Amino acid sequence: MAPGVPFQLIYQEADLEGHYILLQGHLNGENIVLLNTYEPNTDDAQFYPRDLVNPVLDQPIVWAGDFNCIEDGTLDRHPPKMNTKPRMIH
Repeated sequence: MAPGVPFQLIYQEADLEGHYILLQGHLNGENIVLLNTYEPNTDDAQFYPRDLVNPVLDQPIVWAGDFNCIEDGTLDRHPPKMNTKPRMIH
């Protein structure tokens, strides 16, 4: 967190492999959850940290990171590999 940002940390969780960090706290007196993920570039539906997000769905969540989503596998991967399933959760 940048100096001067009025964020009070309540809870923090991160995995040892560096795939996510979740911060839960107060920003300007309001509850907020900050989640940053570095997701694999494979179609691994088991990766998504739903277990982290589900308990805090009643709070505003800012979810950022590298989602490794691509528009066109023939253009965005070398060597090209076609995705068989969509990766984004809507």
